[in-house]
Amino acid sequence: MHPRRWHILMALSVALCTVNIGTLALNIGLPSIGVAMRATTSQLQWITEAYVLALAALMITAGSLADRFGRRRVLVAGLLLFAAASALGALCQAPWQLIGVRAVSGAAGAMIMPSTLSIVRNVFPPEEMVRAMAVWTGVVSAGVMLGPIAGGVLVEAWGWPALFWMNVPLVALALSAIVLVVPESRAAGRRPLDPLGMVLGAASTTALVYSVIQAPHAGWTSAATLGTFGGGVVGFVVFLWWERRTRYPMLDLTLFHNPRFWAASMAVTIAYFALMGTAFLLTLYMQTVQGHSPVGSALRLTPMAVAAGVAAVSAEPLVHRFGTRDVVAGGLVVTALGMSVFSTVGWRNNETLVLTGLGVLTLGLVAAGIAASESIMSSVSADQAGSAAAVDETSIELGGTLGVAVMGSVYAAGFASGLTSAAQALPAELRKVATESVSGAIDAADRVGGPVGADFAAVARASFLDGTQTAAWIGAGVALAGALLTLRFLPGADSKES
Repeated sequence: MHPRRWHILMALSVALCTVNIGTLALNIGLPSIGVAMRATTSQLQWITEAYVLALAALMITAGSLADRFGRRRVLVAGLLLFAAASALGALCQAPWQLIGVRAVSGAAGAMIMPSTLSIVRNVFPPEEMVRAMAVWTGVVSAGVMLGPIAGGVLVEAWGWPALFWMNVPLVALALSAIVLVVPESRAAGRRPLDPLGMVLGAASTTALVYSVIQAPHAGWTSAATLGTFGGGVVGFVVFLWWERRTRYPMLDLTLFHNPRFWAASMAVTIAYFALMGTAFLLTLYMQTVQGHSPVGSALRLTPMAVAAGVAAVSAEPLVHRFGTRDVVAGGLVVTALGMSVFSTVGWRNNETLVLTGLGVLTLGLVAAGIAASESIMSSVSADQAGSAAAVDETSIELGGTLGVAVMGSVYAAGFASGLTSAAQALPAELRKVATESVSGAIDAADRVGGPVGADFAAVARASFLDGTQTAAWIGAGVALAGALLTLRFLPGADSKES
């Protein structure tokens, strides 16, 4: 127990909040970047995905390095790297340059995220971990809300480079707080590095995440997708074999012997599957179907911020009363309920009803996420905190990537099928782009104009709502299945398993 643990928690939360604000703000600026750099749709996708790919690939390696060489040291290095990448990003002139910068930012994020959470584990006693995770989640949720709003304001006022320059003073603020209050910590003893484990872990994770990212475009059953995914699976099996064999493994696989660890990690993956898949669809709904500006869309997410705050305040008393398992499972059930309400977008385009569903979804997801993360971090020793935090954060990234890929694919299939016949009324050169995305469809309708364009735009919006409804039901089913798996595998309050 550290006497300044609450000050430390706030400093660490500010550091992670900085990364979240910068990352989410950039998403708002992608249309402006596309116009300024004449970027293709694929290039814009990779400006986002390069960050995710590097983050997921290096997370476990960074957590292992933090345990060995010092968590604060790795955290400070990550923040400095993030600031440098942000400054370079503001100076980029071509899409390929920005994609490279985003990959560097992802590497920085991989150093920051597990380091912050592992320090929390080392300064808080077990009986305060739920409260600490609740405060942590509340501050991070504030960053999630502020990112899009700040991004919209900056893009409208100063253009897209301001999205990158913004990160520099934010990092300076976070670094000042960390230097003042955060102590250094590392695992006991001096363990040598595991270079082969690092290479195998990064390569297999890269292949797996890349196959999921590309599957909606290349096809889930295409040779490229199956080959990349199969290569990732083989690499991951070799990685597990090596980690069991070597004397000083990068990742201690005995962590996964404890159901409080692996079952909670599974729950986190499922929760973020629902969250990120829904967020992807929500952005399209707000800006393309409803026609709101980026700032207007972000401001309409206030119910999610309120729900996140309520869940963060309620998490600790709920866990103490009902136990971690019941709170995680109950939170996933509430998440499924929120997804079900959100799915009404398909038959009744009522924005108030949609936002209500998002508030319910957030309430359940944040409560489940706090309880699951507390279970993960409390089930390991302080020496294993970096590796455990890396697994927790990797679960989040994997779940989010799968959510966007799967729910996005389901939506896209329903959207395209609903437009096949209507697109025949358009000029031949516009038919392909009009059936690829709802934004492309609306743009094609505007270019055609007149009654034909207006009719096609109406069909496009209806097809979007139908595809989104199906995707939302998929998300609800996954969340409900996660609740059942949690009840089956995560130990209850009266269990002696540890």
